[in-house]
Amino acid sequence: MDRLLSWELDVEGICSLCGTHQESRNHLFFEYAFLAEVWRAALLRLRVYNAPTSWESVIDWLSAFSGDRQHKVVVLQIWQGCLYEIWKERNSRFHLGTTVPPSKICGGVICIARSKAVALKNSERKLGTDLVSFWSVA
Repeated sequence: MDRLLSWELDVEGICSLCGTHQESRNHLFFEYAFLAEVWRAALLRLRVYNAPTSWESVIDWLSAFSGDRQHKVVVLQIWQGCLYEIWKERNSRFHLGTTVPPSKICGGVICIARSKAVALKNSERKLGTDLVSFWSVA
């Protein structure tokens, strides 16, 4: 909503989920505790305990991520899955009035990452095989 407001569109700028804060990407993904829990829980599955908690710091962290290629791809897939699932939850609440718990949203994030790994494996990429192996034990 903050972006729409910056374009001078006539929209309500208050978060449709909590009803108390300005809706921004940082609010949706990190300040709104319900949805911020999805990011933290997904990363805990990867044993990442000190991930950043603001949009800009996550982008910097992902860009400078040190580790092997497989681990970096897994973290990027979790980030992309979180963006998708959190935005999907926001839209479901806004348009349908439905809510699911953070654990179910996190499950969707993990499912997306696993599905991407299988797709990579099916396209006969070595990284896909490695990712499928990773997710089979994670």
